[in-house]
Amino acid sequence: MAADSPLTKLVPLAPLVLQHPAIDAGQGQSPPAGLTKTASPVHVLPALTLDFDAAHSPALQLDLTVKPGVTSVELGTDLFRLCSAVNSLPPSQIGGGLSADGYVKQDGNVRVVMRFANAQGARDRLAQLVSAINASENSVIACPSISRCEATLVCAV
Repeated sequence: MAADSPLTKLVPLAPLVLQHPAIDAGQGQSPPAGLTKTASPVHVLPALTLDFDAAHSPALQLDLTVKPGVTSVELGTDLFRLCSAVNSLPPSQIGGGLSADGYVKQDGNVRVVMRFANAQGARDRLAQLVSAINASENSVIACPSISRCEATLVCAV
């Protein structure tokens, strides 16, 4: 291209400002009453409390030997009786307030893990409970489908 070509000489033009488009969804009519207001109720939830130490609190571990030929229904019923029996021990033996934290069934044996809902002083209370259960020779926990119950205090590291 030649130096004096009109394509080499650029002249800036004035900017072209576009107007905002006006969109009227109501087509000139006022919106219905309540349309522009939010009437959603606000529910303030209570503070969420997380207990990260619960998994590390001491636990009562019951190793149960199941009698041969026991059905799942009989075993389930006796596990319920077992939890009730442990929770109904008198306060002098530090019973009550325990909840089942899990169980494992393997080769005719069942292991039930129970923890106190209130972990404060749980180690001492569970130690007394373990002694009471092991000294009872299964008289405290009388379940037809369970031939032996051995209690152990499990402490997390």
